[in-house]
Amino acid sequence: MTRKTRLLLLILILLNCNFSWGWNSTTSVGVPATKVNLTKLNLSQILKSANKGVPTAQANLGACYLYGYGVKKDFNLAYSWLIKAANQNLPIAQFNIGIMYLNGYGIPLNYNNAATWFYKAAAKGIPEAQLNLGILYATGKGVKQNKQLAEYWFNRASKLGDAKIKNCASQALTILHKHH
Repeated sequence: MTRKTRLLLLILILLNCNFSWGWNSTTSVGVPATKVNLTKLNLSQILKSANKGVPTAQANLGACYLYGYGVKKDFNLAYSWLIKAANQNLPIAQFNIGIMYLNGYGIPLNYNNAATWFYKAAAKGIPEAQLNLGILYATGKGVKQNKQLAEYWFNRASKLGDAKIKNCASQALTILHKHH
């Protein structure tokens, strides 16, 4: 299998495993944004808390704008709220900033910046960030290609992630081992 084909397969895994996460400020536990019950989210209360500098509220509001949960998608507002929380070291916000750079959502696509933000979140135990960082190392996008670091991050994601993440990490490890 050629390098180009391997790269394409890893990118397909990345697209299949591109997770969107929000923050449930009621329980202070990161949960998939698609599972957040928006009828229970009081956006005006979240906005009030976000304006007071509460990082979980800022991240939650940013995720709502990024993914269009309860509000119209607005990448500029998403970034402005997420970066405030990310700069306060909230890993879920750091992950979502990475997603914005990875996909060019409202900001120029930049794999280097995506890798930087994914690393910050991955080091704090966010398995989706670990998986995405592993793919960037496997493909050499935004970082120097490094099979050992790719394998390290895929293994970390597999240990910490749910069934979908474990499956995606397993697929990535299989491709990495077969074709390197």
